[in-house]
Amino acid sequence: MGSPLNQEAPDFNRGSVKKKITTEVGPAENFVLPWIGEDDFEQWEEDGYICLMTRHPELLHWRGYVGIPQEKLNLLGPLVLDSIDEQNHNSVFYKYTTVHGGIIYCEKNAPDKFQKPSPQDLYLSSKEFVIPSWWIGFDCAHSCDLAPGELLIYEGKRDLAISGKWKMHFPEELKERVFKLTKGTPGREIQSLNHYWTQEKVRKEVKSLKSEIDMIIRRGDPDAKT
Repeated sequence: MGSPLNQEAPDFNRGSVKKKITTEVGPAENFVLPWIGEDDFEQWEEDGYICLMTRHPELLHWRGYVGIPQEKLNLLGPLVLDSIDEQNHNSVFYKYTTVHGGIIYCEKNAPDKFQKPSPQDLYLSSKEFVIPSWWIGFDCAHSCDLAPGELLIYEGKRDLAISGKWKMHFPEELKERVFKLTKGTPGREIQSLNHYWTQEKVRKEVKSLKSEIDMIIRRGDPDAKT
């Protein structure tokens, strides 16, 4: 078996396979860190759903959520709602969504011990937005993903990760490592499995998740017998 760097890499986002590419990049000193200019929080309403993005407070990767109002959930019927309420991983939202890494958060408004602060804690409620009754979410810290805070913590710089100053004061000694993980080695045919999910890319993924959720709700339970 050849080196992993010379093999075709799966697209963990949609299950397709990427072709090998030649990555030509400049020197590392000219490399701009991919999170420069990004925000740490984003929220909008779309088609009656609340879309929300936030960073993990320490690992600093993006997490994306879709908030579903009760009036839409009611369209699924009591059996489907019971399945969701029991955290059943065979429920429609786990089975029929293709979000990056799969659904990792499916909760009511109550905080979840693995997702602090919870989406509901972060949700900016106003008269302009609907009130979600359920949150469906994913994150971008899987084995194939690059989390900036993880690098900082590994190098003993946790204080920088949680200070909020990490974007503009990212250590130079780690910058080249990020460059290699995200851009690869100049002139070689590679497709790095380690990559940072940018705010723009996560925004598209949240929108895609919203569309899948909306389709499930419109069609009802795909497993229901007719």
